[in-house]
Amino acid sequence: MKTSIRRLPELKVVSFEGYSPDPEMQAFRKVEEWIRDHPEDEDRRIFGHNIDAEGKLSLDPQNAGYKVLVSVNDYPPEKKDLKTEVISPGKFLVVSTGGKIDSAGQWVMEGWQKMNQLIDSENLKVKSSPRWYEEHLPSPDPDSMMMDLYLELE
Repeated sequence: MKTSIRRLPELKVVSFEGYSPDPEMQAFRKVEEWIRDHPEDEDRRIFGHNIDAEGKLSLDPQNAGYKVLVSVNDYPPEKKDLKTEVISPGKFLVVSTGGKIDSAGQWVMEGWQKMNQLIDSENLKVKSSPRWYEEHLPSPDPDSMMMDLYLELE
């Protein structure tokens, strides 16, 4: 697992939510459908995080839902059901991780555990009410996934 401290720039995003059961799958189905209709953005970045029942960022692993944020160069023409947001800039501790899709729960948890160990061993200061993201990265293997895990620092 590679680790780094990065500055995340301001990003315009469109967002898609999914709720229990299978919130990530629900949200990503919406993303896949949207991307089919908007294939032009080659610099697209895809982030996600847990949300509570009101759609707000949740630090609790027992979440009600999952939100996927897809970066865009310019907001597309508004549609009734399309939500737009801005990810504001910030400084983040980043852990890169990946593995087989069928064991994603395990290696994602190991990545977050690695992050907690780094915070303790390097005496890093996590921001009060930090933002956190999972950036979903392209994988050369269709049976595998790669992610960068972000946690906001002071």
